Amino acid sequence: MDRIAHATAHGIDRPLADCIEAAEYCQRTLREYARNGARAGPGLPADRALWRLMLDCAELCAATADFARTESVFLPQLAESCSHLCDECAAACERAEASPALEVCAEACRVCASRCFALRRLNRHAPAARRALHP
Repeated sequence: MDRIAHATAHGIDRPLADCIEAAEYCQRTLREYARNGARAGPGLPADRALWRLMLDCAELCAATADFARTESVFLPQLAESCSHLCDECAAACERAEASPALEVCAEACRVCASRCFALRRLNRHAPAARRALHP
């Protein structure tokens, strides 16, 4: 049974499971590339701004996956931020010197952005979040 099927079988809805999977994959992909990029070999990010953006995006993806797993009331806001940052990171990867690794990073960011955006639109936690914050 794949991870999505397992998650949905255990009460996690499909958009939530999709977001978790995409955010975890994006985080792993960006961290691996950024770690290798520190050596600045051929096709790796010698651009420190891109390297920093990739690490920031990886951290936000990790946090978003964590918030999604616990179904935090703040997930809609974090998913929206993750969607925007992933779009920015994908665009930066596409503008950088072409390499197969950067193309993989850009695609991981685009998928994550799309799935986070879809989850943000659900916004099913918003009334509960307002009640919890403003009793």
